[in-house]
Amino acid sequence: MTEQGAHKHVLDRELRKAELKEIIDEMYPILVDIVDESSWVLREAFTRYDGNRENLAIPLLCHSQFEMLDAMSELCKEAIYLPAYLQLRSIQESHYYSRFLDKSGDLFQRRAIAYVYEYHRQYMVLGRRLESIKGEDSDWIEKHLEELAEKGFKETIDEHKRAKKENGNRSCQWYSLFNGPANFTDLTKEVLAHIPEGADGSAEANSIMYGMYSQGMHANDHYMRISSNNDGTAEIKSFRTFNKINDFVVCYGLAARMTLFSVSILLQRNCTNSFKRGVDLWINNFQPRLQKLERFTPEEEVNE
Repeated sequence: MTEQGAHKHVLDRELRKAELKEIIDEMYPILVDIVDESSWVLREAFTRYDGNRENLAIPLLCHSQFEMLDAMSELCKEAIYLPAYLQLRSIQESHYYSRFLDKSGDLFQRRAIAYVYEYHRQYMVLGRRLESIKGEDSDWIEKHLEELAEKGFKETIDEHKRAKKENGNRSCQWYSLFNGPANFTDLTKEVLAHIPEGADGSAEANSIMYGMYSQGMHANDHYMRISSNNDGTAEIKSFRTFNKINDFVVCYGLAARMTLFSVSILLQRNCTNSFKRGVDLWINNFQPRLQKLERFTPEEEVNE
């Protein structure tokens, strides 16, 4: 990088941090506090683990969300926007998995065990591929399946074989087992069925957001990285740019709200009543702090 280019990058970075200083000064402490308090809840949940594998599912899903939010807090501090989409997409996915399990009723145990089993299944899938490349056999997989069946996964293993056969020998997602939704879009529709179509927070709105975040995950978010000039030409945007200040607020605010919702599920399913009462209070305290950030309206444009 030339000296001029390096100086421009530093200048762009500092300009973004200056433009967003008021927001960062409010948002960053919120994200850090959520991660710190949520980690406390997570420790309590694992301390109370009773050996039943279905009771691992929600804590593991929440652990993923807390770790992603921890990363987002550091991105927020540095005024980084687009890369935060990757963490937000991961939070969104595991958040709706948590809500799906929580709404599963009598199927909770089966579906929660299916989620825990997915780790073992992916391990075997990758092992089979690796040994195929090396020209080795994969006899160990059948033995491993037998061991897993003896450890409480037999019903899940049998259901996965049944679903795979029914699905033309194609593997199914863990949430599709036991008559579950066929894909993530259908899963969110099931979770958000109580919200009318077209309303804020509806399954359709979440599907659009998920698609937008997925484009960043797969490096297809070109439209976010190019700006058009008045003369019809186009140019690549500098790093850390965005169109509206509200875009930055929504990205981090949505991650915070989803994580808090998941914490409430973790509390209800994995913690004692006395512990819940104390944590419910601090969860409610975050709402006014997040609402204060809504004063940054979509019309407030950033100068490119």
